[in-house]
Amino acid sequence: MTAEALKIAAALNEIDRAFGPRTGRTVPVDGCRHCFTEDELAELSGPVARISDGNLHHAMFSWGGTLDESVDWLRWVTPGLLRSMMESGALLDDCAALAVGTDSTQQ
Repeated sequence: MTAEALKIAAALNEIDRAFGPRTGRTVPVDGCRHCFTEDELAELSGPVARISDGNLHHAMFSWGGTLDESVDWLRWVTPGLLRSMMESGALLDDCAALAVGTDSTQQ
């Protein structure tokens, strides 16, 4: 692993520590049934490690609009979101695509 990769891994571990444990959440996430299926909402309500990147990114763009605006939920998923952004860049690609009016999944 490169020195830069080690620094990123250490920073991500500190984020996990700062935001607290990712276990024990039992509050269901509520959202628009037109925008989210029951299975997607169930996934968003479960363990963070089991939330797919696609569902997490969709939820982040919908948070406070068509998805429950729970700050607790946002705190719950933030470490996973940041990890996804750093490791894959997928969310950053989605943001860039929205800014220019394209769909990054069609590239």
